[in-house]
Amino acid sequence: MIDIPLCSKALLATGALAKHSRVKAAIGLLESWLEAQIAYEGIPGMSMAVVYDQELVWARGLAWADRDKKTPATPETLYGIGSISKLFTSIAVMRLRDEGKLRLEDPIVMHLPWFNIQQSFSDSPPITIATVLSHMSGLPRDSVHSYWSAPYHLFPTVEELRKTIASQSTVFPADSHFNYSNLGYALLGEVVAVVSGQCYDTYINNTILAPLGLEATATELPLKHVDGLLASGYSSTTRERTQNRLPFFQARAMAPAAGYSSSVLDLARFSMWLFRVPQGDGREILKAETLAEMQRPPMRHPEVPWGLGFTVWNVGETSYAGHGGICAGYRSQLILRPKEKIAVAFLTNSSGVNSALYAQRACEIMAPAIAEALASPESEDQQNLDFGKICGTYSSYPWGGEIAVLPWKDGLATVDFPSNNPLAGLERLKHIDGMRFRSINEKNELAPEETFFELGSEGKVTKMWNEGNFKPKI
Repeated sequence: MIDIPLCSKALLATGALAKHSRVKAAIGLLESWLEAQIAYEGIPGMSMAVVYDQELVWARGLAWADRDKKTPATPETLYGIGSISKLFTSIAVMRLRDEGKLRLEDPIVMHLPWFNIQQSFSDSPPITIATVLSHMSGLPRDSVHSYWSAPYHLFPTVEELRKTIASQSTVFPADSHFNYSNLGYALLGEVVAVVSGQCYDTYINNTILAPLGLEATATELPLKHVDGLLASGYSSTTRERTQNRLPFFQARAMAPAAGYSSSVLDLARFSMWLFRVPQGDGREILKAETLAEMQRPPMRHPEVPWGLGFTVWNVGETSYAGHGGICAGYRSQLILRPKEKIAVAFLTNSSGVNSALYAQRACEIMAPAIAEALASPESEDQQNLDFGKICGTYSSYPWGGEIAVLPWKDGLATVDFPSNNPLAGLERLKHIDGMRFRSINEKNELAPEETFFELGSEGKVTKMWNEGNFKPKI
């Protein structure tokens, strides 16, 4: 069995929402899924938080912040958050715009006279702050420095970035094509410094991080927290089914694009602030109309999945905003459903994890439960049937991994693990009597076959039976 601390403490809010049985059942499914994925996928560690409006619904660290030293991951663990850094840079730019210190239509060269990249297209309009914010500038994705290359991930200083910019060329005319650019956001960081008259780090800390109480967030990976609060970063899985610990790095000139560190608790606080801004409680950092502007695609290019700093997309009728991040040893995702005021922050210290999938699935599991709990509050003395003996994990060997039996709505549910989509394989069980259940579909139709649970000599459940076959309880 893989040695991982699956019982690390979860942080639950004290409000009625977090105590609601429907929400607790969703948390149970989420935790069971994450624990199984860690075991089957060999993920070193992760932390996650779920927010509704101003309430921290749930937060937890799972497995290891440092696997070699057996340091457990917690909600306070720090991770590199990669390109989520761009949200803070874009907020700084928009704040300076609102103060009248710059315009989105300003050419970048107006603020950075050394910006002498070779323009490949003679008919291109100027590269402006607005086109850089929305990745419509035509700039290449990165500078010429090999900071994404192992083993050292050497990022340039600002001076090195300035010296090499003239050796690069644009890849599209400005305001014509979407092309994601870390280089562009590094330039925006320099614009923030020049326009504010402060170094980038000082401005971000004084005007955004400190006012919002984001004490765990920094514009660089913190050297002082190596072998402490900062999770050790690991590579993706090799052919030998191992992940290698990666060296510490700092992004230097690229920090405004991909250099920040944070915890899921700080990203939860950040999300709560974003939900307050539309009500005018931006604490004088950002106007409501400015945030709305940032969370919609460019008017000239409504097909672009990007606002001003934020990724924006729809799944059916549901609108999302947020950002993901990738850097050496870390993957991250912050997902917001602004209309419903639901947010998920996911951080992991593994380069090979699909962070967007984990955050999206968490949102899909938790959002309906939160909506149902808000629509139907319950009193503290409401109790579900006690299925404690039954709930747990049952082996599917040799045909698969395992089946989890969990409380779900007014009964139980089974879910096969591992799975990239636990909701898709969830099967509800309706209680008949005693240890007997029958599957129920979305139309509340009962399956003809029964599922029943066998008690052993000590009064503990030992097997789950269905159609003459059993699965032993693990």
